[in-house]
Amino acid sequence: MGKRAPKGPPPGPEAVKDPQALAAAIRQFNSWRFWECHETLEELWRAEETPLAHFYHGLIKAAAGLHHLVRGNHRGATILLRGAVDLLSSFPPRYMGLDVEGLITGLEGCLAALEGATGPLDLRVIPVIRQVEEAEASPWGPS
Repeated sequence: MGKRAPKGPPPGPEAVKDPQALAAAIRQFNSWRFWECHETLEELWRAEETPLAHFYHGLIKAAAGLHHLVRGNHRGATILLRGAVDLLSSFPPRYMGLDVEGLITGLEGCLAALEGATGPLDLRVIPVIRQVEEAEASPWGPS
């Protein structure tokens, strides 16, 4: 993942080049298929030439971090989840029809649980990516 993306959301209307792939990635994330989600998003990220790549990169880090969390790699999860929060925090609370603020809050909850962990975590801390109402025409369907 050596590609660097400009910070912040792209100016003007949001334009997803492959909405079906993004919808698939969100479904994969929400069904805990984090590695598959990472792979799906990486294809989108590599093809993106706008600051939207920065958003995809944040989602990739979130998926990879949660993959590590589920596998018990707390150090790897912590590093990746912090990176995801840093990247996603430059975007609006509602972006691309998604509840970015809710995802960030969930990732921060995972980080808080990881800080005090001495053994296995309660995996109920793992967040989902929720669709927001203002994107009724979104390919993700109802939340």
